[in-house]
Formats: sequence, structure tokens, C-alpha cells
Amino acid sequence: MRRPVKRGKRRILLKFLVILVVLAAVAVVSYAYFGDMSPARSPTETPVTLEFD
Repeated sequence: MRRPVKRGKRRILLKFLVILVVLAAVAVVSYAYFGDMSPARSPTETPVTLEFD
């Protein structure tokens, strides 16, 4: 038979899961805030030579 999990171990596991959920929430919020760091766009012109036969 398996031995039941002690309350101390269960509490440590619960604390670990709560900390993990909080860290995941912070990661999602920080990615949403800093994730769109796209460079500023500027117009560029490239000359094109077209040849007609």
C-alpha cells in the first residue's frame, strides 16, 4: 500500500504550484507589453529599370 502524502509535502507542492502560476502570469503580461518591439518603419525607394521589346 502507498503511504499517504503528509500535510507538509502537500503544502510545499501547493506553494510551488501557486508560485509557478504567478510566474506564468507575469511572463504572459510582460510578453504582451514588451513583445511588440518592432522597428520603426521608414519609406525606401528602389529604382527599377523596365525594358520593353
